[in-house]
Amino acid sequence: IIQDTNSKGEKDNLPDILDQLRWEAKFLLNMQNLNKDSSSYGGFYFKICTETFASAQGAKPETDGSFNGTRGDYKGLGGFRVMSVNFATSAGAAGALANTAVIFKDIDPDFANQCLEAAKLGYEFYNNNRNSSPKTMSVEEKNARDKVPTSTFASGWGTGGGAYGGTASEANSSQFYMWAALYRATKDSKYAAKISSSTDLSSRE
Repeated sequence: IIQDTNSKGEKDNLPDILDQLRWEAKFLLNMQNLNKDSSSYGGFYFKICTETFASAQGAKPETDGSFNGTRGDYKGLGGFRVMSVNFATSAGAAGALANTAVIFKDIDPDFANQCLEAAKLGYEFYNNNRNSSPKTMSVEEKNARDKVPTSTFASGWGTGGGAYGGTASEANSSQFYMWAALYRATKDSKYAAKISSSTDLSSRE
């Protein structure tokens, strides 16, 4: 169903589903590490949540002490926790942005190009840092980023929601999605070559 307004009530003559897609893609763009001095430059952070992972407990963010500033040791830090860059997330985000670029190519070329360049950068991070397609991952691979400077945070700065490192099988699956989406968007044979030369098709967990 084509509506003439987006979620903000602004007229844009786009289907609602494309307004939603743009909103989600912008979130992914904001989750990319663009610090060129970082070892995980180009990768994507896994998620953002409050310190106590309030949503998993059925709580609203405003009831989370680390979010609303009532918990003293987190004042000034905003109350948000950004989970580590990892390979599964980076490949999945790159694939999603490459497909978004295809969809918006004729609708909003500038936005499409922004998404595609981010996808390419995500691919470069993945391609240059991940060790082929192993069936297991080391801690360093699961959390493919610079070591967290724990001294700059209050103790227990992580979330109460558990560990989210990204498993090897998740990364092995996501990389095919990334390669295929980038080939679809660019027709660059280097992405197709990644698929055809991978041994993971027969060795995946």
